[in-house]
Amino acid sequence: MRGQGRGRYAILEHRGRRSGRTYRTPVQARPVRAGFVIPLTWGEQADWFRNVRTAGVCVLHWQGATYRLVGPCVVELGMGEAAFAPLERLVLRQARISLVYLQRVPD
Repeated sequence: MRGQGRGRYAILEHRGRRSGRTYRTPVQARPVRAGFVIPLTWGEQADWFRNVRTAGVCVLHWQGATYRLVGPCVVELGMGEAAFAPLERLVLRQARISLVYLQRVPD
């Protein structure tokens, strides 16, 4: 799915790093080889990212399917830019927004 806009929103399920509580956060997720990328629109201090980075694992609900993801890694836009439409790539570049790459765990 290359930059079509369809299916860009997902729900990221993650556990609070202090509370242990389960949270569900809406994000823009895009599939890439062996996983997903999510723009860090609010930076690395976003609670959802800090929770996922600490736990090392999360669950993504996207297009009616559920994916277990591991190994959150901050990457530059170039890693997943093909998953975004040209206008989105421009905005992400101008705003200097990094992406989080998460690897999919096989079923």
